Amino acid sequence: MSDAEAAEELNDPFAKLLLRQGQFPTTLEEIIAALERATEESDPLRRRMSFIVGEGSQIPFNEARDVHRGLRLVVTFGRDNEIDVMVSTDASGLTNDFLQVIGWDDQKRVFHYYERLQEGWIWAGNSSHALDPRSRGQGPFDSHINGSLVLKELKLPWNHWKSFAASMDADVFSDGDPMRTDPLFIDSSGAEVLEERVVRPGVRRWTDSRFDSTVTSEEVKQADTLLRQLFETTTINLVSSATESRTLRANSKLELPPSFFLNVDELVNGPLDLAGPPDLSVSGEDYLAVLDEFDVALVDGQFRQKGDTHFAFLVPERSVEDIDVVRKCVETGLLSKRFVACALMVDFSNPVFSERRASLSRFAPESFTRDSPLEEAVARAIVADAESAPQGSAEREFAELWGLGEGWRAEAERRLHGYYDALSTRLKTRDGVRDVFRLAEARRTKAFGLDISERRPLLFATSTLRGSELFEMTPTATIQPAATT
Repeated sequence: MSDAEAAEELNDPFAKLLLRQGQFPTTLEEIIAALERATEESDPLRRRMSFIVGEGSQIPFNEARDVHRGLRLVVTFGRDNEIDVMVSTDASGLTNDFLQVIGWDDQKRVFHYYERLQEGWIWAGNSSHALDPRSRGQGPFDSHINGSLVLKELKLPWNHWKSFAASMDADVFSDGDPMRTDPLFIDSSGAEVLEERVVRPGVRRWTDSRFDSTVTSEEVKQADTLLRQLFETTTINLVSSATESRTLRANSKLELPPSFFLNVDELVNGPLDLAGPPDLSVSGEDYLAVLDEFDVALVDGQFRQKGDTHFAFLVPERSVEDIDVVRKCVETGLLSKRFVACALMVDFSNPVFSERRASLSRFAPESFTRDSPLEEAVARAIVADAESAPQGSAEREFAELWGLGEGWRAEAERRLHGYYDALSTRLKTRDGVRDVFRLAEARRTKAFGLDISERRPLLFATSTLRGSELFEMTPTATIQPAATT
């Protein structure tokens, strides 16, 4: 890039204060020092927080020296809820395999993505490039799939992260690792702070920017990219029970995350405010028996630790960035609660990886003039197609609920209550727990294939089921081979 091109394109603090001034730091420590030299003491960029994560963060180094713990350090710079620079790098002071930076550009209102390679710093694009078909899924957008901030484990207990739910001891590092006494580790904050002060506000920041630039009173640009996040699983977050696996006993119970069974964050806790599920727990005896039956263990090379991940039942759930786009669609009046409900109730017992629901994306226009409501045009197209579609199709399921008009809520709750009753019965049986675990493994297999997983072996526990047939949940709380389109 020429200086003029860089000045036009790159106006986040990392570029403005360092790269465009000819400063090219090679380590996190050099980035910290350079930002301090470039700012006054009162500058928000002087406000720094650090966080630490690792899939092997609960395995002491001296107990398993060859384990790939995946320890990473995240350091943020800026005010709470308005972080302007985020750096990710190796947590170990003995390695320097990667150094990545995200910077918020107030002029373009996008996140910029940078990476340090051997030949120097690479600008890998900004948030808007994640939505461009030519660059979608490429470079940093293989994991930042919608151009937003990513924190896979975004809810309590933040499996793999240091947090108030799970401490991280210095013995996870080798004896000679300087990180053991580094303030960035010693004084690091918990993932609960990263969630509430950094990632959720960052996701909303980019969502708001997208809408400001694409949704006007006359036109909706990139309407297909917005509706895609309603109909599809563009990416995932990970959620688990709040129970440490090592504390689970046969005479206790394990409360499973509701978002595994349905999209509670939108259908129940979000703007739709539908009836929520009952207690979705299983007996410790049944769960432990199923772990033994399928030989569940954490495995990395020669390392093998019998049992589940640190917090039991780690599974994929609908992503906060997909949810936030739908929230904004309703908030701005682009979509009604009725339309969102009719879409999300299609194959509702499979909140992630539903090919049936995803097939509705083909009805989303690339752009739309606002002579009439966007949702009316999409709904008309789906309903028209439903007339010739087979029973059980996404089009028919959508059309049936849409055709009830204001009666959609009562019918949606009737379907949910039937599902809840069936779930409550199934979860009390060993066969039901076994089926739920089979479904969880099918979804983990799918999630492990996504680039966001980074193919880290300790992300999930393994089992004899891994890589086997894919399953889906039915509204009667039974599982069956997953349908494909």
